[in-house]
Amino acid sequence: MSSSLHESRYQRLRSLLRAARRNAGLTQAQLARRLQLGQSFVSKVERGQSYVDVVLLVDWCDACGTSAADIVNALKNEKNDRWPTTA
Repeated sequence: MSSSLHESRYQRLRSLLRAARRNAGLTQAQLARRLQLGQSFVSKVERGQSYVDVVLLVDWCDACGTSAADIVNALKNEKNDRWPTTA
C-alpha cells in the first residue's frame, strides 16, 4: 500500500479488526464463514491489501461480538498530526 494521509489510521483500523477477531476466539476462516467471504479476503484486509467499507465494518464487528461504534470511536479519538490546525 502506498503512503497516504490516512495510512496510519488504516493500519490502526486493521489492528482493531484483527484484535476483535482474535478476542472473539475466531480464526480467519471462521470469521470468513460468518461473513460469507473467503478466508483470503479476511487475510488481505488484515494485511492491508483490501479495504473495508462501512457495511463490512459493521458485519465484521457483529460477527466478532463487538461494537462498530467502539472501533470508529477509537479511530476518531486518535491524534493525527498530519491534520492542519485551525486558529
